[in-house]
Amino acid sequence: MLENAASSDEALDVASVPNQHRRLWRSEWFSRVMRDLKGCDLVFADPDNGIVDDTESRKGSAKFGKQIPLAEVRALAENRCAVIYHHNTRRSGGHNAEVDYLFSELGASGLAVRATAHSPRTFFILNADKEIESRVRAFCDRWQGAKVRLHESSLSQ
Repeated sequence: MLENAASSDEALDVASVPNQHRRLWRSEWFSRVMRDLKGCDLVFADPDNGIVDDTESRKGSAKFGKQIPLAEVRALAENRCAVIYHHNTRRSGGHNAEVDYLFSELGASGLAVRATAHSPRTFFILNADKEIESRVRAFCDRWQGAKVRLHESSLSQ
C-alpha cells in the first residue's frame, strides 16, 4: 500500500535510562529519527500524549517519552509536510484556544483536524501543499457528522 514508505521504528522508551542521561539519550534518538526520515516529503508522528512546549524541566521525566516537544515538531516539518497527532489537554480557553496556541508556537502554516468523539484529539497538518490541503478538506466534509472539525492556522491565511 505504501511502497516507498520509510519509517523510524526505534522505540522511545526512556524508563530504563537514568534521569540525568535522558536529555542526551532523547537528542541522540531524535537525530537517528531525522536520519531515517531524510528525503521523505511527508512524515507522520504519533506521540501517545501529543505536543508539549520546550520547557527544559520536562526533558528528564520518564513521561517525556510519550510527548513530542515543539522543537522536534518544527524539525520534522522543515521543508516538508508533517502530520502530528496531539491529544488535547484541558488548556484554559478550550480546544480551539489550545490549537491556536500551538500554531502560534510552531510558527508554521497548517490545518488542524480535530476529532471530538470520546476524548478530543487533533491532527496538525503542517506545510501541506494544495493537493494535501484539498484532500484534508474533502475528508472533513465527508466526516462532518462524525464531529471532525477543520481549523486553519491564521498563519496560513
